[in-house]
Amino acid sequence: MRKIKEVLAVFVVLFCLAVSEAKPEPEAEKRISESTLRVGNETGMGSGTVAHKSGDTIYLLTCKHVVNGKNKVFVVANRKLHTGTVYAVSKTNDLALVRVELKGFNPVAIAADDVKSGDAVFHHGLATGPVDGKITGETLFADAQGKVWNSDAMCVAGDSGGGFYHKGELIGVLCGRIHIRKDDPEAGETFFVPLPKVKAFLKENLPE
Repeated sequence: MRKIKEVLAVFVVLFCLAVSEAKPEPEAEKRISESTLRVGNETGMGSGTVAHKSGDTIYLLTCKHVVNGKNKVFVVANRKLHTGTVYAVSKTNDLALVRVELKGFNPVAIAADDVKSGDAVFHHGLATGPVDGKITGETLFADAQGKVWNSDAMCVAGDSGGGFYHKGELIGVLCGRIHIRKDDPEAGETFFVPLPKVKAFLKENLPE
């Protein structure tokens, strides 16, 4: 019995360490939550992350398929609908920037280094809120999008465009999920655009 208790204690410690590695400090998690807004149009809604601020203008990082070819989109903030302008789109990497006039919102911290397989991560989309997981590998698509990271962090429709984070810093943008079994929504892989592509897109398109 004592041996079983010792094993269980070790398991609990390891579990808590894994969770604490994925989740940021409460203050950082609060900032991430406040910087995640709903983005969409009449065909559907997704998530966006404040990536840049210039005065009262913010730039939301989201997915190309969230803006869905529109020039204008809705942004939900402070329980109100605002009109955002699609500022830039990457057709190859499923990324987009939305510019909108909003006060009181600040950009998230962007990581300096990319993650690796096995790293603890979490994503923050507005359909599910923060969800823990880890990097499970990478997928190389045959089309121009190329490599994306895989994660076991669960997501649903409406989370697309939300940020992926490691230790409280942005390391990617959630772009999709493949379900393995229809009877088990948690059986599947979530994909996100990796940090180098995100940073290159922002560097190319954000104003000085």
